[in-house]
Amino acid sequence: METYGFTSLPLIVRKVMSEFHASDLASNLKDLDLECDSKPLQRSLGLSWDVNTDNFLFQLSSENKPITRRGILSTINSLYDPLGFLAPVIIQGKLLLRKIVSETVDWDQPLSDETAAEWKSWRDTLIAIETLRIPRTYVPYLSKTATKELHVFSDASEKAIAAVAYLRTTDSSGEPNIGFILGKAKVAPTSGHTIPRLELSAAVLAVEITQTIVDNLDLHIDNREILHRQ
Repeated sequence: METYGFTSLPLIVRKVMSEFHASDLASNLKDLDLECDSKPLQRSLGLSWDVNTDNFLFQLSSENKPITRRGILSTINSLYDPLGFLAPVIIQGKLLLRKIVSETVDWDQPLSDETAAEWKSWRDTLIAIETLRIPRTYVPYLSKTATKELHVFSDASEKAIAAVAYLRTTDSSGEPNIGFILGKAKVAPTSGHTIPRLELSAAVLAVEITQTIVDNLDLHIDNREILHRQ
């Protein structure tokens, strides 16, 4: 690799670390041997980055919260997911919370057996989240990108609206690759909105995340091709 000007990540990290006094390093880096030890996980609240595999992963709290309105809200808010990887899961918890609120349950009052069973069923699905491994990069390493396309989808139902964005690239040989960029989901209003109106709200959400992506990534968007609706 050095012949072609590439440097391994541990070497780069070692050079950076050498510029700091040991007392200024994070506790998990002070005695780290980058040749022998496993690379550390970099954490931001519940979202972690595995330096070894260059994947994002989630490490959830094992604390069992009380099965009350307050406990459910605390559990849902503990799922830190800024990019929307877990949106399909989190939105189910938010829908259940809305159901509980509509039942005018006190914050610390135990839930009914039926609602508690629904909550436990949803909570049990969270275990699978820790097995997720999501690539940090949008395109494979060392691939020469020939074309870049931003694809944004939106949809709505009586329960929720959502939008998601992907980056589709092709390399010089024509091989395609899809990378997840950003997703968002919101609970739909309880009444007074038709499906077409909710679909328009989802389209607005799609435009919002598109603007966020265009503002932060080096992507050229042709305005003549930005919208297509089937």
